[in-house]
Amino acid sequence: MNVGKRVASAPGSPRVAALAALLLGVLVTCAPRAAPTPAASDASSPASASAPAAAARGETVEIVHATWASHADALKPAFEKFERETGIRVTPAIGGDGDRLTRLYAERGSPSIDAALIPRSEGMKLLEQGIVEPPNMDLPNAKNLVPAAHHPAGYVTSLFAIGLAYNPAKGKPTSWTDLWDPKYRGKVALSMWPNTTAATYLVMAARLNGGSDDNLEPGFAALQRLLPVKFYNQGNAVEPLYVQGDVWIHPAIHGAVMQLKERGVPIDWVAPKEGAIADYNLLVIPKGVRNKAAAEQFADFFLGPDVQLAYAQSLFYSPVNSAVTVPPNLAPDLHPTPEEQRNLQPMPWDKLATMDAELTERWNKEVGGR
Repeated sequence: MNVGKRVASAPGSPRVAALAALLLGVLVTCAPRAAPTPAASDASSPASASAPAAAARGETVEIVHATWASHADALKPAFEKFERETGIRVTPAIGGDGDRLTRLYAERGSPSIDAALIPRSEGMKLLEQGIVEPPNMDLPNAKNLVPAAHHPAGYVTSLFAIGLAYNPAKGKPTSWTDLWDPKYRGKVALSMWPNTTAATYLVMAARLNGGSDDNLEPGFAALQRLLPVKFYNQGNAVEPLYVQGDVWIHPAIHGAVMQLKERGVPIDWVAPKEGAIADYNLLVIPKGVRNKAAAEQFADFFLGPDVQLAYAQSLFYSPVNSAVTVPPNLAPDLHPTPEEQRNLQPMPWDKLATMDAELTERWNKEVGGR
């Protein structure tokens, strides 16, 4: 499905066509320009002129942005500013990882999505299969990315940390191994597969039990020893499990936990002593989008101060743009902190991506199906 509308050319004589072309040129020349955003202030950027030109042609330029509900809510004010300043409409398409990826693959070459947030682990597969465009590193804000925020398949949107969520009334865990502490027996939650957090706890379970990134057998065995557990889908779906007292601990993204804590849920977060895991999402632009220039303008805005500070304030993500200044009162609440970044656990995301079908089958059979 194509988004936006084009103005059809009216039939007529060559003279009429010539007059129409002249009139259009005058309108383009005289049309007011949209105010530049901080993320697209470079007038030489190929994306920077897309909205005014489209508006002059009488088109409605729309960016269909596939994302998670929590991200759409957090970034709504920033997107409204983007719309005001560029004339480009942002339409969120809300769903989970699986929905988004299925749609990207199904619409290869003729996408109805213009920009999609995906887990990093999926980026290389989409790039290698020709479904997404590589990032345009000449965009103004792409030039300010911190060293850790680069990926060949898309734009790194923010940094977040994966550690342990816990109920403070039941004690504070210090290690990944605390998941197997007998006092938590029957009170552990695990996210469903496929999921970034699920991949994290599988790899950590293997490392902690004599395995490695190349030998995940001990990881599957260790997860079986955790059973029975409470399974949940993503993000806030774990909330009722903590409120009802059914869960006391689970591997989790820091920002998601802090959102629950702000709502009064009995929950907190800690970076385990072995190290938290830093990850990020990617904003990808599918090949074949109707207005690539507008999509890149949107991506550049995404890397700019409005979105980066909105992420920090709402989801507690660390900015990826070195030019963004975080308010002093907010900096301590962002993870991974500089100290945590010195003790991060690496993750073999690209390797896991190549094993997706095998790991999905094993997880469904040996963990999720029990």
